[in-house]
Amino acid sequence: MPVETKEITDWSWVNYQRELALSRGTCANGWREYSPSHQSCRGYHAAFPFLQELELVSGPGSHLEFYTGALQAISGPDKPILVCGLATPLMAIVAHQACPESPMTILDICPTPLLACKEALPKTAGYTLIQQDARNLDLGGSRVSAVVTDAFLTRFDDSERKIVLKRMENVLAPGGALVTTWKIGDGKGSPDALHYGDDLARREFIENVVKQARARNYHLTMDLLSEAFDYAQTMTSFGGQTLDQVGAELREFFPDVRLETSPPVYDVTMREYARIIAYK
Repeated sequence: MPVETKEITDWSWVNYQRELALSRGTCANGWREYSPSHQSCRGYHAAFPFLQELELVSGPGSHLEFYTGALQAISGPDKPILVCGLATPLMAIVAHQACPESPMTILDICPTPLLACKEALPKTAGYTLIQQDARNLDLGGSRVSAVVTDAFLTRFDDSERKIVLKRMENVLAPGGALVTTWKIGDGKGSPDALHYGDDLARREFIENVVKQARARNYHLTMDLLSEAFDYAQTMTSFGGQTLDQVGAELREFFPDVRLETSPPVYDVTMREYARIIAYK
C-alpha cells in the first residue's frame, strides 16, 4: 500500500506560538540549555515556527514521507504514539495525520510548544500533554508502540543522549520503535557542541530569510530578522557523526536499527540526516 502523505498547509498556529513565547512568558522555565547566553528557550520557540514556515530549517516537513510511512507501519487504534521533544507542534501534526486513530502523548520540557499544540491540532484529536524533561522520561508504567521525534537526540551530548535513549527504550512496548532523524557528517567534528555553519553561511541564511519572506509576502519585522540571526548564531548540535557511528550508538539500546540517508536539507547550511527506525 503506498504511503499517503499530506502537505503541511495550515500554519495558523505560528503567531500563537510566538505570542506564547514573547508575550505570555511560557518559556521562562523551559529549555535553559538552549545556549549559555539564554536564560530560557524564548528566542528559539519564537523564531523556529517562522523559519519552519519559510522552509529554511530542517523539521518534520523535510522528512514527511519517511515519518508518515514509518508511523503507519507501526501504529494503529490500539497502538499509542509518544511525540517526544518539540520545536513546534509540527511533529505532532505529522504524527496525527499519519495515524489519526492512534492515542498520542506529546511531551516536552517547555510548555510553549505543548500549548501551541492545542491551537494546531484538530479539536477532535485525542492526545495527552506532558511537561517533562526527556532525561527523566517516565510514563508511569505505560508503554507505547512508537516514540517519534525530529533531530531531538542531537540536542544532547554523548552521556546525556545515552540517558535519553535508555528512557525511550524503557517506554516502548516489545516490538515498538523509535522513529527519528539525526544530523550526520564526517565524524570528525569537535566533541563540543557544533555550531550551525560559519559566518558566511549565517549571512547567506539571513539573506534567504529576507528573500523567502518577500516571496511569500510575509511581514518581516526587525524583531523577526533579529530572532532569525540569533538562531543561526547560537543554535548548536551534537550531531555530525557518520551513519555507521549513529548506527553503532543506537544498537547499544535497540537490536534492530534501520538507517537511510536523507537528501540534502537546508538549515543555515546544507546537511544530510540519518532517517532512523530502531526496533525494541
